[in-house]
Amino acid sequence: MYAAGNRAYPANGGIVKAGDTVFLSAVAVDGYRFDGWYQGETKLSEDAEAAVVVASTSAVPAVITYEAHFVQII
Repeated sequence: MYAAGNRAYPANGGIVKAGDTVFLSAVAVDGYRFDGWYQGETKLSEDAEAAVVVASTSAVPAVITYEAHFVQII
C-alpha cells in the first residue's frame, strides 16, 4: 500500500516561474520514509517541509521510499 499526504500553495497547484519560491510539505505513512524533494536528478531538500526555489519549469516530486521490515521466526 502506498500512501502520502501533501499540502500545496497555491492550493490547486498553480503556475510558478523559474526563480519563484514554493513551499512544499509531504508526509510518509508508517512503513515509508521521506527521502527528499527533487527537480530532475537534483535533490532540492531532504526536509519534509521545505521552501525551495524552482530553477526551471518542471515538476518537483517528493520521493518516498518503502522500508521493508523483516521478521525472523525462530
